[in-house]
Amino acid sequence: MDLPVDFLKGRRLETLVENQTSYTLENAAMHVFETHQAAERVLLQFDQPVLASMFQGKKVMHLRSHQSFDFLPGESLILPSNEVMCIDFPEARMDNPTRCLAMAISEDKIREVIMLMNENLPKADDAEWQFMDYNFHFTNDTGIYQIIQRLLFLFTENPSPRTCLSISCSRN
Repeated sequence: MDLPVDFLKGRRLETLVENQTSYTLENAAMHVFETHQAAERVLLQFDQPVLASMFQGKKVMHLRSHQSFDFLPGESLILPSNEVMCIDFPEARMDNPTRCLAMAISEDKIREVIMLMNENLPKADDAEWQFMDYNFHFTNDTGIYQIIQRLLFLFTENPSPRTCLSISCSRN
């Protein structure tokens, strides 16, 4: 997965661990995180459900009730609101940073979409669509890759990066 060429020109490198560049829209925020030095036990938490996807490098993820695992380019995670991530960056360096994105989406918007899906797109087994409240780790297929690339383009095409967010994350 590639970051837009203009991203590296437009972002500010303010910290070497989990440097954050953020873009916001009405119901979502796209955060691009870069880490330029090895670090351990970095805590990160979002107020909203989040899709995290790796671009470059390696993270070791420690999540509640899961065995720690390597998080690598081409992989994604879906995490519920307020999930605490404890992250190690064993290979991050200035000349080989770790880069990932995290897209936080308003829970109200997710509920609205699920309600519309249940009204208009019933599942074949008549079960209702619902939002999961657990962690989900997967490898991106071509379709997911293309959707993430398109979302990244839409968030970054016009607005300038912001560090002040309406959908926030916290680092402990």
